[in-house]
Amino acid sequence: MKIVFPYTGAENMGVGFLSAVLRRHGYETQLAFEPSLFDDTKFLHIPAIPKLFNYNQRFADYLISLKPDVLAFSVFTMNYAWALEIAAKVKEKMDVVTVFGGVHVQALPERVLIHPQVDFIILGEGEYPLLELVQSLERDGAVDRSILNLGYVKDGVNVINPVRPLEEDLDTLPYCDREIFEHCEDYGDSILYMCGRGCGFHCTFCANQSKRSVFPNKKKWLRMQSVDRSLEELRHLRDTYHPKSFLIIDDVFVLNKKWMREFCERYPAEVGVPFQVTGYPSVLREEDIRILKQAGCFYLQVGIQSLNPDNRRKILKRFETNEQLADCIKWCRNEGMGISVDYIFFPWEANEEDQLAAARFFLEHTPTRLANFYLTYLPGTEIIHYALEHGYLEESGLRDIEMGVNAHYHAGGEFQSQKETMKLLNNFYVFFILIIMFPKSVGQFLFRIRAYRYARFLPKILILVFKEIILPLFSRDSIETPNFKKYVKYYWLHLPTALFGIYKGKSGLPHDRSSRGT
Repeated sequence: MKIVFPYTGAENMGVGFLSAVLRRHGYETQLAFEPSLFDDTKFLHIPAIPKLFNYNQRFADYLISLKPDVLAFSVFTMNYAWALEIAAKVKEKMDVVTVFGGVHVQALPERVLIHPQVDFIILGEGEYPLLELVQSLERDGAVDRSILNLGYVKDGVNVINPVRPLEEDLDTLPYCDREIFEHCEDYGDSILYMCGRGCGFHCTFCANQSKRSVFPNKKKWLRMQSVDRSLEELRHLRDTYHPKSFLIIDDVFVLNKKWMREFCERYPAEVGVPFQVTGYPSVLREEDIRILKQAGCFYLQVGIQSLNPDNRRKILKRFETNEQLADCIKWCRNEGMGISVDYIFFPWEANEEDQLAAARFFLEHTPTRLANFYLTYLPGTEIIHYALEHGYLEESGLRDIEMGVNAHYHAGGEFQSQKETMKLLNNFYVFFILIIMFPKSVGQFLFRIRAYRYARFLPKILILVFKEIILPLFSRDSIETPNFKKYVKYYWLHLPTALFGIYKGKSGLPHDRSSRGT
């Protein structure tokens, strides 16, 4: 039996774990990857180009040519409408079982099941529910409908089975399957890695809310692999792909201080590849930054999202202070470590007063990199209730949220139809980049001439290329800002697919190195 994972955008470690468990049990898996160039959720959102080249139809035809028995879609809000369209196009021409899982399904299981092209959904962690579903299909084609985490439609009625507990011992899982993504990722540059699962915080805009809510043992939401297991797998990845760096993408890597310190003490001798991690300003201390730097961490990513302390605390349920963020930036700078700060444009802060306060903060406490985002409401998040209650969102807009209509958080998000608001926010999007890119005296000059009222007329892409590719070439650290460089490389790698529909990939046969693990 052949299981194909249609996916778009970038590597998804969730898909890698699903494939690894299936391959460990003898099943053939394959990734079918659509890069969606010029229609990504980041900088180049030009829908006319995908329409011109008929991306979705040719991708559906490619899927059909692979002759899958099961199509397993890992669905988040940004790719939900795409997944529905692809599944429908494939089912028009062949008999195939479709399974939808992922964070969007967690938030809206009933809504996902109304679509006839969706045969099954899987809630919760999907590795073993998907395996059991495939085993059931293989036996006689009559599905065991008692499988925990499974959802389906029977006689016109949605049936959603109970969700099994979270897997508490992550060491029992096989290594994430990297081979199926080899053809679409530059592993020689950097490799994603996760040491654990879950987050210890409750931000109102984050999809972790809906993911956490379905589990009977949700208090075990934050789990870590053993340090032994993490270092063993990182060594395997180092020796296999020889990456320049690891991007450790745990939601908050620094939360378990005892675990982090053991990891950092052993990492230089046992792995020794530069890495970057995520942090949370309220739990970071100067000593933590020093320990991370000594272990080989070259970059820290933190989210602040808003520089209005009242909004951050009352609306977002984030309780760090501006002083803690300023300290975090200072400590990183003192240690020679890069720091990237995430910042979101919210509708209740779509005014010059809030944005100028943020700009002044970034001028005084300058991070290495500032990642701007426009708010995208994610289904199942608490922030939607706030927006409805206070008039920032109409009930009529909920359908668009469910379908991910405005899920382009770099291209405008929920503001795309608001021309005047977009002018204001686009000005500050570019202005923020300018004031952290140039010396402080230049930033002060830009304030004096009120450049924040006209900055949107500057070419955003060229500014980003200059900031994140050209300037680092003149710094001592050539991998200072790897994300945007990787983004540019990604476009170069996948142009043949975008222009000519040339899809690359190989089938993941069972019992090879990707099925390794304890």
